Amino acid sequence: MPDPQASRLVDDWTAGAQRPWLQAERWVLLLTILGALLRGFKLGANSLWVDEYATLKIVSLPFSEILGAAAEVNFCPPLYFWSVHAVISAIGVSEASLRLVSAVAGALTVPVTWRLTRELTGSRTAGVLAAALLALNPLHIWYSQEARAYALLVALGATALLFLVRALRSNAAAHWGGFIGCMTAVLLTHTTGPVLLVVGWGWVFLSRPNLALLRKFLLATIVTVLIWLPFALRITVAVGGADGTHSPPRPLTGLELPYTLFTYLVGYSFGPSTREIQNQGPVAALAGHPIESVIGAI
Repeated sequence: MPDPQASRLVDDWTAGAQRPWLQAERWVLLLTILGALLRGFKLGANSLWVDEYATLKIVSLPFSEILGAAAEVNFCPPLYFWSVHAVISAIGVSEASLRLVSAVAGALTVPVTWRLTRELTGSRTAGVLAAALLALNPLHIWYSQEARAYALLVALGATALLFLVRALRSNAAAHWGGFIGCMTAVLLTHTTGPVLLVVGWGWVFLSRPNLALLRKFLLATIVTVLIWLPFALRITVAVGGADGTHSPPRPLTGLELPYTLFTYLVGYSFGPSTREIQNQGPVAALAGHPIESVIGAI
């Protein structure tokens, strides 16, 4: 005899087809699970590379010393390193545990992307499509499996922008508070965080809010920057005292932007590797991968 409970689950799922909002949310749930599986697959299989080893050195320090080490060694704010420190303190040190924060942040960015796109476009379909593109994006998967701050930065940045969009529409204190909290976390995650604050300013400019909303946005920005400022000053002092010998300048060739766009589509596992580009030069590296280079140009 058929299982009544199983039949009920099938009926409930089928009924969702009659309710587009529920059907969209189910797609997003499936995409989030898929995104988590892709980001968790063989998470600890690869050994640490040099930047990840720098992360290991910092997060292995006592909590109280991470703030100074993050600024002086990596010229970065401490939030990401504090997060990884908490994880390895709880479950131990391994390649997988060092990358766990990035993997979780990367997976959670999928539903945030859906909601943000839906808020901006008003389309459930566009939201699901954006979530699918992110869930399957090779470059995002790559950085979600790296013990660096980039996946967390994107997750927090998308969430901050979502709160901002909602705050400009609702003027709710909870949404303004969410924007302040998430944008502050963005600024405390990576030195490129201010770029996302500029993006927020751009959206406010395009939205043309009334004077009351603009004042609240200015106040939220001031609060966020005041919290971030002591960390920024500490990093500025550290950068000013650096000798710069570890990163010799390289001349620009004009291929940097096309290569960046190429990696956005296919990640780093297709075509010349970054090591080949740095060691051989971009032209020679592209010549060594003619088929992939032609596909990338197309």
